[in-house]
Amino acid sequence: MDISRDDERRVRQALATHAAADELDLTRVRARLTDSVMAPARTAREAAGDRTPPRARRPLSGPARRPRRFALVTLVGAVAAAVVAVAFAGGPGRPDGVVTISPLPPAQTTTQSPAPSPTGPPSVPATVTSAPAPDPSTTRTGTRAPRATDLLAGLRWSAGGPVAAAAPDDTHRVRGIKDPTAVFHDGRWHVFATATTQDSFGLVYLSFTDWSQAASAKPYYLDRSAIGTGYRAAPQVFYFAPQKLWYLVYQTGNASYSTNPDIADPAGWSAPRDFYPSVPSVISRNLGFWVDMWVICDATTCSLFSSDNNGRVYRSQTPIGRFPGGMSEPVVALRSSPGQFLDAANVYRLDGPGTYLLVAQQFDTAGRSRLTSWTATSLAGTWRPVTGSPFAGTANVNFGSTRWTDWIGQGDVLRRDPDQTLTVDACDLRYVYAAQDPAAGEAEPDGWRLALLTQDRGAC
Repeated sequence: MDISRDDERRVRQALATHAAADELDLTRVRARLTDSVMAPARTAREAAGDRTPPRARRPLSGPARRPRRFALVTLVGAVAAAVVAVAFAGGPGRPDGVVTISPLPPAQTTTQSPAPSPTGPPSVPATVTSAPAPDPSTTRTGTRAPRATDLLAGLRWSAGGPVAAAAPDDTHRVRGIKDPTAVFHDGRWHVFATATTQDSFGLVYLSFTDWSQAASAKPYYLDRSAIGTGYRAAPQVFYFAPQKLWYLVYQTGNASYSTNPDIADPAGWSAPRDFYPSVPSVISRNLGFWVDMWVICDATTCSLFSSDNNGRVYRSQTPIGRFPGGMSEPVVALRSSPGQFLDAANVYRLDGPGTYLLVAQQFDTAGRSRLTSWTATSLAGTWRPVTGSPFAGTANVNFGSTRWTDWIGQGDVLRRDPDQTLTVDACDLRYVYAAQDPAAGEAEPDGWRLALLTQDRGAC
């Protein structure tokens, strides 16, 4: 059936109006068009004495519409169906909670827009397409600079001997030191680590101006502060600029933190507080121990990454204005391959175009610890493995004439900018890590030392 020019004009006006809106309200479009078509029939029924109340809907605005023909309804229905098909193309996230986003064609770019949810799991980021912008990795002469992912795939490191070892005193029979985190502030390095004894784990603080002084730095054991005694391990330190406070995040069986206005005052740390009243049920259901908490923030959201010692990395989030409160229930952000151990996920923002780096501890087929890496375009995005060499392992670390360890474990990229964004330069990486010295013994507390990796900058 033909459509009158007036009908066609009205359809185009309706679609143009809603296309210009921030969000296409298909329900309202359908209600308006249905009302326009059904209004004459309803008027006729009421005139004949049928007083059945109409279905509830949103009120119409503007003048009354003329009757529409059946072809008009068919046309609008087809247009709406096409819009729905485009809007909901793709599939849901995987059942384990890993968010999977299909890549767009190369000529388009994507901007991830996570919606903070203080009371529930983080929502799947919306994908917004836009025209491609000039490539910032291209120089004025047209030569393409190395991408961050290319640099990570070809990482090479130089390593020396241990820079710090356990330093027991009269009340702390420490036999190992591991899980370091470090920032540079006011001309000094501030290092926090796990101090291991025969039957306990605690936290220790070291400070010095140069890493050559680390071995002689006097340790301050943080059980002397309000952090207190008991199981405390795997610390992370950063400066939360919105509150002008230093945060020390660590594991206690739960996810805990302390604050301090002055990082140089180790006695100034507050008593432990928890991000959650108890271990979230998703951790318990997956039969894992909750370990290795790590916080990083972007402009709007703070994310808490953690592991379960059972091959999964989790992510929680809260609006940056509510941090440290309001953390959502954790969702699985990354899962290791079957049979592979995965923990100690550390996440950084790479300086330059928006790329995030996740470094985690894994074990090779010989049982040796190494570090592997993944990248994503947002903290809530899909983590893709960096192919090529590991982040740091026996294959890409040069120990010179003497390889004193084959164990490269949990640590931290050295950060000169200590704030909550955890921004690092992919062309200027140094990494402090925990290594096990076989000459010192095989038992868990023994043989743990701190050591440094320095990036070979040949590709930069």
